[in-house]
Parts: sequence; C-alpha cells; structure tokens
Amino acid sequence: MANPIIDLAAQISNAAKAIADFMASNGHPQPSFDVDAPQSFPSAPKDILDARQQLLDASQTIRELLLGPAEYLRWFSCGHHDMSSLRWIYHFKIAEAVPLDRPISYAQLAKERSVDEDLLKRILRHAMTNRIFYEPESGLVAHTCVSALLVRSKSLNDWIGYTLEETYPSSAKLVEVHEKHGNSQKPSESAYSIAFNTDEPLFVHLTKFPDRERRFANTMIEMTSTEGYSVHHLVDGYKWEDIGNATVVDVGGSTGHACIAIAETKAPEATFIIQDLSTVIEQGAKALPRGLESRFTFQEHDFFTQQPVSASIYLLRFILHDHPDSVSKQIIQNIVPAMKNGSRLIINDTVIAEPNTLPRSEERKSRTMDLEMMTMFNARERPLADWVKLCSDADSRLKLRSISRPEGSVLSVMEFILDDQ
Repeated sequence: MANPIIDLAAQISNAAKAIADFMASNGHPQPSFDVDAPQSFPSAPKDILDARQQLLDASQTIRELLLGPAEYLRWFSCGHHDMSSLRWIYHFKIAEAVPLDRPISYAQLAKERSVDEDLLKRILRHAMTNRIFYEPESGLVAHTCVSALLVRSKSLNDWIGYTLEETYPSSAKLVEVHEKHGNSQKPSESAYSIAFNTDEPLFVHLTKFPDRERRFANTMIEMTSTEGYSVHHLVDGYKWEDIGNATVVDVGGSTGHACIAIAETKAPEATFIIQDLSTVIEQGAKALPRGLESRFTFQEHDFFTQQPVSASIYLLRFILHDHPDSVSKQIIQNIVPAMKNGSRLIINDTVIAEPNTLPRSEERKSRTMDLEMMTMFNARERPLADWVKLCSDADSRLKLRSISRPEGSVLSVMEFILDDQ
C-alpha cells in the first residue's frame, strides 16, 4: 500500500538533489538565509523550475499531513499575527535601524526607535519564526536576507507597506461589505471603502494622500518588475513582426515602456500612440529613447471617455483586471466606435486557470490575486470564458482570434478582432 509521507519525502529528496546539483554546476550559491544571500531563485531551465515547483508543493503537503487537520486549522486561523508583527516592524521602521553588517542590542534598538523594549522583543521574536531577523545570541538582533530586503529594496518595502496598511485592514471587511452591498459592481462599494470609511474608489481616494498614493505606485512598479510581468512576454507572445506599418494605440499605456520594447525589437515600421493622464505621458515623452521620436506620439486621454483615434490595433495591458465587469465593459465600449472592421484589441492580462489545473501553490497565488481585486476594487481575475463574455457583452462583433501565455508569464495575450460579418 502506498505511503504518502514516504512518497512525498522521495519527491522532495529527488527534487532537492536536482536543484542542488544545478546550483553547484552553474556556480550559484546554495540557498540560505544569510544577510547577503541572493534575493531570488536564479534563472534556470524548465526541468529545474519544475523540480523547484514540485519541491515547494510536496514540502507544503507533507507539512499539512503531519500537522493533521485540527492543528492545521487552529494555527491557520492565527495567521493574522504574522501580518500584525510585520506591520509593527514596518510602522516603527525597525529594519532601517538594524545595521546590515552587525547585530544590535534590543536595548539600543528600542532606544533608537523610541519603542518599549519588552514589546520590541516579543514582536521581533515572533517575526523571527518567519525568518524576519534572527537572534545570533541572547539580547542581540541581526538581519536575515529577508529582513534586509526591507532596507535594500524601497519598492518591495512599499509593496509590503501597501499590503499591510491598505489591503490588510480592507480584507477584514469582506463579510461586512458583502452583507451590505452583495456582489456590487461599483468600485466605491468595496471592502476598502468600508475599511477607510469612504464612498470613493481606491484610485480616487488615494489622491488625497500623496504618501499613500506614492506607495501604491511603487507597489505596482515592484510587482510589474518581476519576471512574471516582464514586458518581454508581451513582445514574444504576439506576432508583432507581422503588423507592418500599423498604428498601435496603447490605452492607459503609462510611459510607453511596453510599446518601446515592441518598436525596438519586433515592429520597425509601426507607429505608436501612448495614451494616459497628462503627468504620466509627460514623463514618457521625456524618457523616449532617441531614434523613436518620429514613430511615437504621447496623448492625454482618459479611457473612461470615447477613444479619439481610429487605428488598426488597440492595446490594453494590465488595465481591466483593476475594474469590475460593468466598468471594464464601459472601457471597451469607449474603444469600439473608433475601430474598423478587422481592427484588433490586444488584451494583456491575467487569465485565471480552471480549478485544479495548476500546482497548488501557483493556484493559491492566482486565487489570492482574485481576492485582492475583490477586496480593493470590486474587480476580479477572469477565466478565459469570462474574458470572451466581457468583450462580447461590450460588442458582439468582438471575437477572440488567438490567445497565448508565454512560458514564465503571469499574463496572457488575447487577440480580439472586430468582425462586421
């Protein structure tokens, strides 16, 4: 009779050996929590990435089996304390006061941050169970590679700050918002709105708080700078080399970084119009690489208003997942009147996989992002069928022609064509 614990342990052992051998043979340091350890897993071939995924899932499964359901549920329900201890560290800027190259005493650290020493010890010793700091000897605090990132990466620190100060309190209001508003399609009736006592959507509300707005912007920069959101997946995931001298309108295109990558590598004859708010496009125009000036136009445009440019291709990159269906439908409907028969709408966004088709840890990430959208915007991550329905509801002439998800990409590339036939 098969023994799940023995089987899982064998999977872990085999995957760990494959990864360790790859690290050694390619000159990569072995994983550790040392303060100067690498920040992320190195680039690796598919078989090694698969082994890593297998090890992560098997190790999580064996832990849960050995805990048993009662102990698992009891301590799972206490997970909010992981967030509260990290929030305390973030709020009092503890990481910044710990030297990167040596330990510091609790007494000195408490004095520098004007906090109670006993509270500091108790909270940090909890955080240390999550690899955030460690105690090299009694009474001293030092950085791990995890806590050091709170100092070394401003954008990651802002990501954590946004999660702790905006998402964390909002997530506690899901029950209240659904009791009050049900499955509302209004961004102003979100869990965020209840948590922060506002009738404004998050994007509008944050404009009143410049520091929070800046932190949110840096959070988006941090997220989209990771490999899974890299622009090269959009560049490689569509046949841009076949568009010839077409005009591409990047709706909500920020500073134009996506179209710049397309123009430089795949579409040498195409022209590009980057549309966004005035302050954003001003930055993009100033940063445009030399040699592209004749092919790029930066245009102020609010995608909640009708599209002013008739073009062959419209690009919506990572826009619609921030909005509920009713609002996303409006955004698409504002584009359609400018489209001609055969015009294309390229949507570069998350297509959430069907249940039980991904490794569990990967599915957890996508489900977490879905709840993030629900909590903060009343939005959602959509499966393919919902994307097709959304575009069809916006205009029945919009037909899905192709979809791809490049290896390693979080986002898919969906091509819809306006078909008057």
